[in-house]
Amino acid sequence: MPRALLLFLKFPTPGRVKTRLAAGIGPEAAADVYRLLVARVLANLAGVEADVRVLFDPPDTREATLNWIRPQLPLADFPAVEFLAQAEGDLGHRLARGFSDAFKAGYTQVAAIGSDCITLTAEILGKAWVSLESTDTVFGPTQDGGYYLVGTRSFQPALFRGIPWSSETTLSATLTAATDAGLTATMLTRLSDIDTFDDWQTARKTLKNTSD
Repeated sequence: MPRALLLFLKFPTPGRVKTRLAAGIGPEAAADVYRLLVARVLANLAGVEADVRVLFDPPDTREATLNWIRPQLPLADFPAVEFLAQAEGDLGHRLARGFSDAFKAGYTQVAAIGSDCITLTAEILGKAWVSLESTDTVFGPTQDGGYYLVGTRSFQPALFRGIPWSSETTLSATLTAATDAGLTATMLTRLSDIDTFDDWQTARKTLKNTSD
């Protein structure tokens, strides 16, 4: 069963990534943290059992993004990696385009993740693929009311329309949209992502403990 994992990320230009974190530690340091978070997410993906589609932004950073990310996805572990520019528009539009393009390419299970959740593992992703064998959608909830993963087994644009993004009701509104569309859903383990200075202070302990 062909599967695609969509990894949404931004090129780490200071002032354009982790802006809420930058308010506490400055834009340069926040960009460095973002690189560190992405590296940890990529390391955690080994064994993901899916083709990886890196959806980057801005569109004019393709070469720089490839040079940054490809060495962290060794061919032995990730033989099928594509680099694609994100669509324009809000997060819902970008997600919808990513899913639409993946299903048009022939994938039958598609999941999307960001780069803020360093405790996401290949094992959890494996559970997402298994869930999609019996349910229409799968979500990985975060502590702040959003989600770190969304997966479907067919294109479902209703999941990405009219959603209050980056809010405490992002997940609940998406689940309501899924129910209204007659879709079944499975929930994965609840995890924490990293947006603020307090989030980063907690995450630093996790990174230190796992690197010792």
